[in-house]
Amino acid sequence: MSNHTSTTDSAREYVKNLCERAEHHRAVNHPYLKRLAKGEVPNIVGALQDLTYQYQAYSGDFLRYLTATISLMKDRDHRKELLHNLTEETGQVSDEDANALKEIGIEKEWVDGVAHPRLFLRFLDAIGIDEKYRKEHPLADETEIWRDMFYDLCAKGGPAQSLGAIGLGTENVGNDKPFQKII
Repeated sequence: MSNHTSTTDSAREYVKNLCERAEHHRAVNHPYLKRLAKGEVPNIVGALQDLTYQYQAYSGDFLRYLTATISLMKDRDHRKELLHNLTEETGQVSDEDANALKEIGIEKEWVDGVAHPRLFLRFLDAIGIDEKYRKEHPLADETEIWRDMFYDLCAKGGPAQSLGAIGLGTENVGNDKPFQKII
């Protein structure tokens, strides 16, 4: 076995272990989220609306987090993968993505050219968190603090810290592992 193969295998194992740690972290397995998933909260609609509204701090600023992460990448291939993700996030739907969307009942023309933060606002509107609601209800202080701290992780840390925050720590949890190619 070549040294490169053993290094690659150990790197993959390391990333796999990090992903497992992220998926088992207390934030992902918080008792409130478990109760919410089971519908064991007093007002399920209100709870889902609030959770979704607070999530806007991540979704609405994702392009900012991603751009900050890209700016720290020194490896050309890493930047290329992240730029591909940025292209998707800005609403440019590739043929491959269009086929995947069609499989789940989403037509390309519904989303092509619409940036993901805008799609998320459409979703908020559809569940009753419209512009009026958003103006009258500021995000929770904890959400604002989290948003600032998360941006600092993406913008002011090193490349590994930034990629870890945006990849392993968020996008990789409960997803189809979109950042695995880079990591």
